[in-house]
Amino acid sequence: MGFTISPDLLIVLEFVFAAMAWTVMGARLWLRKHRRQPFCLSDYVTMICMVSLLLTVSLIAAYEKSNINSLLPTTPHDLAIARRATRIYATQLYAYIIYLWGQKSVVLLFIQRVWGGLPWPRVWIRLAWAYIALTFVFAIVAWSVSCRGPAYNIVLTGRPPAHCLNDAGSLYTYVALNTSTDLLLILLPIPWLVQVHRPWSTRLLLVGLFSIGLLIAAASLSRAFLTTTNNGINSLISLFELLLSALAANLPTLYSLRRRKPQAPSPPDPECSMPPPQPPQPWARPRVLSDTQIIADSGDTDTETQSDHRNTRVSSQASTEPLFRRELYL
Repeated sequence: MGFTISPDLLIVLEFVFAAMAWTVMGARLWLRKHRRQPFCLSDYVTMICMVSLLLTVSLIAAYEKSNINSLLPTTPHDLAIARRATRIYATQLYAYIIYLWGQKSVVLLFIQRVWGGLPWPRVWIRLAWAYIALTFVFAIVAWSVSCRGPAYNIVLTGRPPAHCLNDAGSLYTYVALNTSTDLLLILLPIPWLVQVHRPWSTRLLLVGLFSIGLLIAAASLSRAFLTTTNNGINSLISLFELLLSALAANLPTLYSLRRRKPQAPSPPDPECSMPPPQPPQPWARPRVLSDTQIIADSGDTDTETQSDHRNTRVSSQASTEPLFRRELYL
């Protein structure tokens, strides 16, 4: 007998995990306003994620309450209920895909703000954007053409599915797309994180913030190894997946906004509008650049005396310390 979860318990767990994810995303937006900083593209993407998550859990709750698994559509009324529930199920998966890939976009936007002005990272970031967009399209198409998707579902079409992606193929496709994008976002900033001139404890902390995606990748991979059809296990994995995605996307920004007192509104800075990088000039003396001024030094104290004596401009993440003190010569 497979592992099962009662519909009522599943609905409660979904709203609990969704509330925790909402809290993480809401804290990011609240801190942004508390620091008197304008919302940027990543914040608006976070808002889209919040809406898509709310839509996902609401549709799942409606689907679970319909009790479609115990319904035999023998009458036109029962068939209409089954079709409505099937459409709800298909729509919530689209919303869930939008939520997951939206969180991936938030992570990549953060990486772009930190390293996007440097020539070599900028190339890899553009390739990462292309891969994120490609996998998102593939994930949508893979679900659409699956045997349980809206295009071939027997309840919606009234005929047995043919030439469609079966349950195992749909699951493995999703696992491959989701895991590969998570690993990409983990590996992308690591080479520059480990080279910064910071204490190793700070470096490991920064690496850890970007490595939460490993837990998401592990959760996604566990679907393929644990089960392909058990809805109870898949539901539990999805709950951890949605919460970990919110943590992975927002903890770096929350870390950078920590422990700082509200600042007076400052001029536009690299958070929202990064100036275009200047091409290197071989005949000129190498120009010294600071990597970024986004994440504060974890060892700093929040005293006004220290802030008054620092002659650094306020960064976009409400920190008065640069992320890295390492100087780059372009």
